[in-house]
Amino acid sequence: MLSITEFKTKLHKQKINWRKYFMKNRKILALFASTALLMSMVTACGSDNSPSVSDNNNVPSDEKFTLTMWHTFSDVETEVFEKKVIAKFNEEHPNIKIDATRMPAGDEFNQQLVQAVSGSSAPDLARMDIVDVPRYAKLGALEPLDGYEGFDEIKSEMFEGPMSSNFYNGKYYGLPLDTNTKIAIYNKKLLDKAGLTEAPKTFDELVEAAKKITNDETFGFAPQNIEVWGTMPYFFSLGGTYTNEDYTKATGHLNSDSSVKALEQLVAWNKEGLIGKSFEGGLGSWEGFKGDNYMMIDDGPWFASANQDVKDNMEFALFPAGSAGSIETNGGENTVIFNSSKHKEAAFTFAKFLASDEAQTIFGEELRMMPVNTKTGEKEFVKNDEMLSLYMEQLKTAVSRVPSPEWTVINNVITKAFEAAIKTDETPKALLDDAAKQVDALLAK
Repeated sequence: MLSITEFKTKLHKQKINWRKYFMKNRKILALFASTALLMSMVTACGSDNSPSVSDNNNVPSDEKFTLTMWHTFSDVETEVFEKKVIAKFNEEHPNIKIDATRMPAGDEFNQQLVQAVSGSSAPDLARMDIVDVPRYAKLGALEPLDGYEGFDEIKSEMFEGPMSSNFYNGKYYGLPLDTNTKIAIYNKKLLDKAGLTEAPKTFDELVEAAKKITNDETFGFAPQNIEVWGTMPYFFSLGGTYTNEDYTKATGHLNSDSSVKALEQLVAWNKEGLIGKSFEGGLGSWEGFKGDNYMMIDDGPWFASANQDVKDNMEFALFPAGSAGSIETNGGENTVIFNSSKHKEAAFTFAKFLASDEAQTIFGEELRMMPVNTKTGEKEFVKNDEMLSLYMEQLKTAVSRVPSPEWTVINNVITKAFEAAIKTDETPKALLDDAAKQVDALLAK
């Protein structure tokens, strides 16, 4: 455990780094400045006085108490969460009352959460975006769950992508709650123009079709943008990667021969005019799809829901396979427990329930939410839903973005390397070599 002096030194170094990387982004800088308040009380949160797992196992089963949970579910989701999911939990655990509070989403949620933790008024649990879990874990605000009874069992039921988003520095700091991924969405008119009666299954097939319809206004495929969320499926499916398996090293991975080759391929396709202008900050993927400019985009379940006016022109398929297969990225939220909770064992029981087949079935049947539990993913309501079953199939090979407290900066480093590869004469090899060194330094923090 760090001493107070060591914490202050560590905080000072982090402030310098945050200022360096975020001076142009006031919202993020403000959030991280607020986070500094949190670090000043980490020693208290993680002190030897906090209850251990074994201590919490001694809580009498008939003791009645309340757990507080903050979440950012929508109106419809909140109704199902409170009236059906929590109600079901209470049937099995009548001694545990769940006081669920809906919070504003995005930066405001994080700001309020940081203030609550630094003010010793954090909830017992929270529904947290997967990219935020490592940052709060590093700050010492979250309870590691590996040692809790039943953890290994529930972990074995999770899809690998969502579960891995809880991993930081050798431990798991949450359990999956909800997830999402993307699949390929084809413009039927342009598929027909390319002479295809079904969606391409591989990049070779996609590129062949793209060449038949590409001109100044029409393109074969369009990533959402050049940031990681947009390029990761292409990069990984073509054989690229960011780090080693335990997310501690980028050199030899981000700049490996296969990663360099993957970026070179994207650059080549862009020069051929096959990739849509969204890649360079032009016409967005949604607008390009609806305007019959892009033959293929990739997006989540929300795309079909939000664009019902062109639903008859949509063809859904797995993301095309490259040399490494068909790989997408995943998003979503996890359930985390704050180490200031006085009822950690009960909180874990609820977190485990939310990830269980029982709760995930309720979410899935009522809301068409993608389940994080593999057992739920095999149920009839999933198999009978053509679009949902396709997303679930894609989830099997979906991978998380690097779970690191420095993810925002890592994302910027990788994005700038890709951007330079597209817009300058610098070689992908040199750019990825430099990016790997920068990411190594960030992972070592």
